Formats: sequence, C-alpha cells, structure tokens
Amino acid sequence: MGNEAFPKGTSFVWDQAERRLDAQMQQADALDTKAGALAALHAVAAGVIASLAGRLSGASRWVAVGAILGLIVSGVLAFGAFRTEAYARSPAPEEMWRFGIWRPDEIQLRFLSTRFRALDRNRAKLQRKARLISSSLAGFAMVALAVAIAAVVDLVRSP
Repeated sequence: MGNEAFPKGTSFVWDQAERRLDAQMQQADALDTKAGALAALHAVAAGVIASLAGRLSGASRWVAVGAILGLIVSGVLAFGAFRTEAYARSPAPEEMWRFGIWRPDEIQLRFLSTRFRALDRNRAKLQRKARLISSSLAGFAMVALAVAIAAVVDLVRSP
C-alpha cells in the first residue's frame, strides 16, 4: 500500500475486535449450555407429568394437558436456542494471506470492516438465542405456576 499514513490505533482496534469476538464465542458456549439444560428440564418435566396423567381426573387432567402443551411450546423454543449455529470469525487467514507482503497494521486496517461485520452478525445470532432462552424459561415458569396453582386449589378443595 505504499507510504500512506495509517491510523495509529489500528492495532489497538484490531485487538479489541479480536477480544470481542472471543467473548462472543464464550457467550455462545454459555448460552448453549443454558439452552441444553433448559431442554433437558423440559423433557424431565414432561416425563413427570405424563407419568402422573393416567391417575388424574377431572380438572386436574386438563391442567396436565395444558402443562404438557405448554412444555411442548417452551421446549421447542429451548431446542431452537440449542441448535448449532455457525458464527462468523472473518476474516479468514486465507483471505489475509493475499496481502502477505503488506505490514501487519496495513492488513488489519484493510480487514477491520470485515471483522466489524462478523461481530454484528454474531451479535444478532446471540441476541436471537438469548431471546429464545428467555421465552422458553418464561414459558416453563408459566407452566410451573399453573401447575402450582392447580395443586393448591386441589389441596384446598380436598377434605
């Protein structure tokens, strides 16, 4: 690129972008762990309710049906968050190699916008994953609340 002046902060900004990208990958791993645990919790809860459903009658049976349906919906959200995602790590070394005769700060400056786009794409995926987990957790909480209320009502009505 010749003798053009490069911003002195190029290496600093590149390092910050690299750290942010690493943090996003750690966040993705943490969200995947939470989504996996939440999906397993849904499976256990559905199994418990299904094992009790044969012994229920009347309104309790309908509460169990509603709980299972609620678990299906919120479980699908948890599985949606748990699915495998391809996260952007651009630029690839192969892309940068084409500019191998340039100085490192020149290459970094050339590819900063590529790194920024990767961070933006990952941010959107991580936000979607976090929303799915939050929605699933809220759905699970609503099912648990409904079952708890039904249990209390049943206990109060029992002689």
